[in-house]
Amino acid sequence: MKTSQRSMENLWFSQKTVEYFQKNRKWIVTIFFIGGLFLLWVIGYVQIRLTHFNGIVQNVTYSIKGYPTVTINGTNYPLDYPNWGFRVPIEKGDKLIKKKGEMNLKLIKRNRKDTIDFLMKW
Repeated sequence: MKTSQRSMENLWFSQKTVEYFQKNRKWIVTIFFIGGLFLLWVIGYVQIRLTHFNGIVQNVTYSIKGYPTVTINGTNYPLDYPNWGFRVPIEKGDKLIKKKGEMNLKLIKRNRKDTIDFLMKW
């Protein structure tokens, strides 16, 4: 009965493979953890690049960390990408523009004609 039990345990992996994984478990877990974090960063970056809007800010709320979430044309857009340096607060009535495929935001303050660019900093 031990022979059949042993063959069932290592049905998918050879004994050498199992020993290798047991010996290097910490490195394997670390590599998968770092790879997962990198994958999440890439997904967030792509989502931001695919977002586009052009309109008047209907509502704005700020998170505890100071990142704004704006409502434009009834849709909420979280602007929590840390590389945007918001030097000027976004207010209701301002015009905010972000083109698809770009990482830059343009803000036109209400009752003003100059444009404030929030360029992505690396």
